[in-house]
Amino acid sequence: MNELRSNGCDLDLTDDQVFSLLANQRRRLTATILMEAESIDLGVLAERIGGIEENVDPAEVDSSTRKSVYTSLQQVHLPKLDDADIIEFDKRSGTICQTENTKLFIEHAGTLQNDTEIPWYEYYLSLSSLGFALVYTMTVDADPFTTLPDIVYECIFLFMLLTVSCLHTLSSLKRWDASAYAIDKIADMR
Repeated sequence: MNELRSNGCDLDLTDDQVFSLLANQRRRLTATILMEAESIDLGVLAERIGGIEENVDPAEVDSSTRKSVYTSLQQVHLPKLDDADIIEFDKRSGTICQTENTKLFIEHAGTLQNDTEIPWYEYYLSLSSLGFALVYTMTVDADPFTTLPDIVYECIFLFMLLTVSCLHTLSSLKRWDASAYAIDKIADMR
């Protein structure tokens, strides 16, 4: 079992349990929205999530969407998050509150998402090793490297380094855009 700890908080969840909780967008949005406010009313939360899902202002969410989101939050998603001690959900009052573990859960979710990221350090390490091998073989005038001028091999190596760096940048920008989009959508709903 992978137990999460931070500032005296313990979240006794396995990675599989965390992934299961993160599997639904409404649960992810609930935890993210609660990071902004210590507590929120179920009706307000349903409107904000409905607005994000429908790409409209929360005030423009129609009653059927609001009711659908409200019902699924009340009956499925909030109890799951409450059982895992990610949030506190008072079903009678319809109030959802942060717990000590809300921030820890969000942080751990970010860590798990990074586990699926391309291991860029391996590309850079391989490319650096290739560069050192290239410099060594060019220095000792080993065969295939005597047929073309050294500048050609240097340009090929720099092109490879530039390609990997560009791919890494694009990968980071896509991931950043996706998280920034979600944060912007939540901020727009205020």
